[in-house]
Amino acid sequence: MYIELSTSWQKQLIEKRIMHLSKNLFHENSNFNNIHIAYVLHGFPIHSETFVVNEIKWLKKNGYNVTVFIKDEPYKPIKIDFDVDILKFNNIQELEELLIEYGIDLIHTHFQTMLKYLKSYVESMLPNYQ
Repeated sequence: MYIELSTSWQKQLIEKRIMHLSKNLFHENSNFNNIHIAYVLHGFPIHSETFVVNEIKWLKKNGYNVTVFIKDEPYKPIKIDFDVDILKFNNIQELEELLIEYGIDLIHTHFQTMLKYLKSYVESMLPNYQ
C-alpha cells in the first residue's frame, strides 16, 4: 500500500530542506527539480521500508531526478509502480565512481549503517568536513 502525500506542503517541505542542506552549493532561485538526488540504501525495494518507496515515488511523480544506489540485492523485493534507476555497488570506490558518473548533487540515506560508505566520499569532496 502506498500513501499519497499532499503535494503542496510536501513539495515545500522538501524544497526547504534541499535549500537548507545545499545553501552553499546552489543559488537561492535554483530549480530544485534539476537537482539529481541519490538514495543510498542497503536494498531496494523491500517490504519493511515502504516509507522509502513512498518518498521516492513522490519525488519522481513531482519531477525530481532520483537514482537509487543499493549495496545488496533485496531478498524479496516488492513491486513498485513507478520507474526509477536502481544501481548496485560493491564497495565505496564503486559508489564514488557511480555518484560522479551520474552527476549526483544531493546524497540521501535513511540508515546510519550506510554512512560508513558515504563518510570517506564526503570527506574527499569537502576538505574541511569534520
